[in-house]
Order: sequence, then C-alpha cells, then structure tokens
Amino acid sequence: KDKFKTSFLLSEIIKDFNKNVDNADDDMTIFYLTKDKTEYEIIYDVKVLINTENIENIVNNIESELPQNRVPIQIIEKIVFALNELLLNSLEHSVLKMGKNKQRIVKNSIKIEYNNESKYVQVQILVSDKFVVLTVEDEGDGFEVNDIFKKEWFNRYHGRGLKMLKSLSDGI
Repeated sequence: KDKFKTSFLLSEIIKDFNKNVDNADDDMTIFYLTKDKTEYEIIYDVKVLINTENIENIVNNIESELPQNRVPIQIIEKIVFALNELLLNSLEHSVLKMGKNKQRIVKNSIKIEYNNESKYVQVQILVSDKFVVLTVEDEGDGFEVNDIFKKEWFNRYHGRGLKMLKSLSDGI
C-alpha cells in the first residue's frame, strides 16, 4: 500500500510486489491509475523530411543538442538508440511502405526505391523533474501498438522494434 503512494511507475510497484510476495494468489490483480500532472519543458523539437541523411543527422547530433544538465548521459544513450529505431520505422513503413513484406525484402536483399513520397517526421523531447518523454510522429498511416504485441504477429514480424523499445523505457 505504501509503494503506491511513492511510486511513479507501475514497473516499480511490480518489482516491489515480486520482492515481497512469495506466492501470489491467482485471483490477485493490481490496478495502477494515475493522472500525470507533471509540467514538461520541450528541450528538442524538429520537423524534417524522412530520409536516410536526415535520420543520420538527427541521431548523430542529438547528444550534443540536448542540455546535459537536464538529461543524464545514460538516458541520452537510450534516447539515441530508441530514436534511431523509431526514425528507421518511419522511413521503412511511412515512406518505403514496407509492411508484412519487410522480412522478404530484407531476406532477399531486394532494392527499394523511394516512390517520390515526401513525408515528414516531428521529433520532440520533453523533460520534467521525473520523466523524459520522446515523441516521434510521422505522416504515415500508423498502426495500433496493442496489435503489434499480439503473440502471433509479434513473433512473426518482430514487433517493429517495439520489443526493444519496451525494454529501453518505462512505457510506450
């Protein structure tokens, strides 16, 4: 009960629960509802054309562009890794239209040409005293994150990098 009052993340509560409970009853359910009243400051905001050159520029320069007094270096390293994955997803799925055929394209080294699509991606990084939030929004059709985590889709198509992103963050 005390952990609910002091934790900001469900992962903290579950970790504490697992540490303190030997055998959980199969009827046990944990609900964690919170309203984020945190004030965020935008420390990075860019909108660029989605292409490999712009992706490389953003990923290679993000570390020097973030105020290190606001974001610890170990978090910046996670941002760089996550941002690279998210931007490549934007390129592959919004511009190149690689969907379920991605595995065949990669496996067979099929060359894909840009189809004269000019799509942009908006990248923002926000900070508060508790959190760093990374948002990436492109002009593609998008997808439902919960559908990606369904086992049969996830195992077959690797989850569009979401498994890796989930392990890097406290929430997607």
